[in-house]
Amino acid sequence: MINNNSVKIVFWLLFQSINCLIFAQEKLSVMTYNIRYDNPNDSLDQWSHRKKILTDQILFYAPDILGIQEGLLHQIEYIKENLKDYKYLGVGRDDGEKKGEYCALFYKNEFLTPIKNGTFWLSKSPETPSKDWDAALPRICTYAYFSYKKNKLWVFNTHFDHLGIMARLASSKLILNQMERINKQNHPTILMGDFNALEQEPPIQRITEKYLDSRYSAHHFFGGNSTFNGFNISPEENKRIDFIFHNEQLISTKTTIISQLIEQHYPSDHFPVISYFIFKEAKN
Repeated sequence: MINNNSVKIVFWLLFQSINCLIFAQEKLSVMTYNIRYDNPNDSLDQWSHRKKILTDQILFYAPDILGIQEGLLHQIEYIKENLKDYKYLGVGRDDGEKKGEYCALFYKNEFLTPIKNGTFWLSKSPETPSKDWDAALPRICTYAYFSYKKNKLWVFNTHFDHLGIMARLASSKLILNQMERINKQNHPTILMGDFNALEQEPPIQRITEKYLDSRYSAHHFFGGNSTFNGFNISPEENKRIDFIFHNEQLISTKTTIISQLIEQHYPSDHFPVISYFIFKEAKN
C-alpha cells in the first residue's frame, strides 16, 4: 500500500524534473519600443528631456533583443552609446542609409550573432525606398537571422503607416509573404513593432492567422490594455497597437506592457512591450 509520504515524494520529484527541464531550456527576452522621433514641438516631452530615462528603463529590463521604431540617427547613436552591451542593425527609411526613421534592431552581442540581416520597404517595390497604396510615408521592416547559443532565430521589426488603411492591410500581407520567403526552414521567429492597428482590425487579424500574439499566448501577462499614451498621464483605453508575435517554435512564458510614469512624464508616447520566451526545440 502506498502511503501519503510516498505520493508526496513522487510529486516532488516530478515537480523538480519539470523545473530542471524548463531551467535547461534557453531563454530569450524581446522588447518592442516606439521611442518617438525627436520632435522639437514636444515641449517637456522632447527627446532631450526624456532620453536618459528611456535608456535607463531599457537597461533595467535588459532585453536580449530590442526593436525600436521612429528613431532618427542621432537617437540611435545615443541609445547605442548608453547601451554598452548592445550593437544594432538597421537603415533609415528615406534613403536606405542614414536618412529618416529607423526600425533598428539592438541585440546583446555577447550572446547573439547576426548571420544575415536586411531591410525591405512596405510597398510594391520592397527592395527600394518607396511607399504605396494610401501610405502617408515610407515604411520599412528590418530583419535579422541570429545565432543564439544552440539555436537560430529570425527577428522582424516593423512600423506600419499611421494613416493608410489600405497600406496597413497590404503591409500585413506583404510582410507575411516576405517572412515565408526568407524563413524557408521555419526557424523560431519573432515579428514585432508598432502596427498602428488594433487587435480586432484586419491587419492584425491577418497576422494572427499565422502567428501567435504574445499578449495571449504568454503563460503570464501583466499590464493594461493600451500601448499608446500620447504623453497623456491618463491615456485612452484599448489602444494596443504595439505587438510581439511569434511562431510555435517559441513558447511565451510572460509578457508585460511597461506603463511606467516617471516624475509625471512617460519616456515615450508609446509604452514598451517585453516578452520572455523559451525555445521549444533547437533547430540547426
